[in-house]
Amino acid sequence: MAEWISVEDRMPEKDKSVEYKATVMEGHPSETVIQGVGKFVGCYVDSEGEEWEAMHMFVNDTHGGWLTGDVQFWREIND
Repeated sequence: MAEWISVEDRMPEKDKSVEYKATVMEGHPSETVIQGVGKFVGCYVDSEGEEWEAMHMFVNDTHGGWLTGDVQFWREIND
């Protein structure tokens, strides 16, 4: 299985399915780890056209839900 890659090191190819992992509410008693398969679709762009690199967006391949800025790691899916 492929190694996990930090989003701080590099982002996956846009619109290619990858496995991702996110920790939501880290350090809180309700901390949750989300792991799924989805696509990196880019970074948030505000109304003035500024791209926010820390607000990277991943869309889940199965149910279409999305995560913005929460994904910490991703890895290639072995075909």
